[in-house]
Amino acid sequence: MKRVFPNAGTDSGEPRAGRPVLLAGRRGGRCLLVAGVVVGLVTACRVGGERGEQPAPPPANGGAAATTTEALAARLLEERYHLPEGVVAQAQREGSSLAEILVAANLSARAGRPLVAVLQARQQGQEWQAIARSYGLPEEALTQPAAPALPPADEARFRAVLEQQFRLPELTVAQLRRDGFSVVEILAAAALTGGGPDAVRALLYGARQGHGWQPVPGSPGARPQNTARPEGTTADEVAPYLRALLTDYYGLPAAEVTAAAEQGLPWSDLLVAANAAAGSGRPFARVVSWRAEGLGWSQIERRLGLDAGGALRLHAPKKR
Repeated sequence: MKRVFPNAGTDSGEPRAGRPVLLAGRRGGRCLLVAGVVVGLVTACRVGGERGEQPAPPPANGGAAATTTEALAARLLEERYHLPEGVVAQAQREGSSLAEILVAANLSARAGRPLVAVLQARQQGQEWQAIARSYGLPEEALTQPAAPALPPADEARFRAVLEQQFRLPELTVAQLRRDGFSVVEILAAAALTGGGPDAVRALLYGARQGHGWQPVPGSPGARPQNTARPEGTTADEVAPYLRALLTDYYGLPAAEVTAAAEQGLPWSDLLVAANAAAGSGRPFARVVSWRAEGLGWSQIERRLGLDAGGALRLHAPKKR
């Protein structure tokens, strides 16, 4: 009998977006906690070698510890990967352990593939390493926790902006998502470079290597600083969407955003400032003032205590 699991993704059947992220600052401890749980559960899944073997049941006096571990795994599945309790219960009834579901959910988020596809591959006897490779992921992806997903409505809205306003092909976005970049990062890179696929890729991969937000010299994304208009879109077209991103995603008051814009900085700079402020816990206005004074992003990152490229890494904004 073919096993079918409800997909925890969007109404179209696509999975919710997720990405690996190198967390800096105060969020690092939480990342290590999640990574530790994922590493432990992956190791547990590997015990026994062949797919058919099941881990030995815990001793009677270890029941409390086992229950705690299961509760943590269930909480991660619900809160971090947005898997409803019913989906998890159905997967368990079909023979998957919580450990397997958690590892599958992480691979699903990393690869941008439906959870059902990952679980079915596992049920067919494939090893986790082979499943990761089939999705173009390195083996390390098994123990690299994906970041919390954006709500589906936000993901869809940002993808629409990338396609309609920046003319960024859907295939390019899908490839970047599979490589671990969030849709917000892709949107920021598109705003900074004008939306050309090569320029967006160059900026994102350069930032991952520590170059920060500035296009790598000689790359497709590198342009003279005084270029009047970026290719692919105009400043007037970009502004409403970046303003909405600052207020809706980063939760900045509209008046604060307006005041920052009146300082004459490009909207793309304000977006970087909002992300850097969220990652460091410092006021948005302070970051904007430093940028208005002419400080480079690498200097601002050091003042904020962020690692090189930390202003680019997506940070969850604090609720206001």
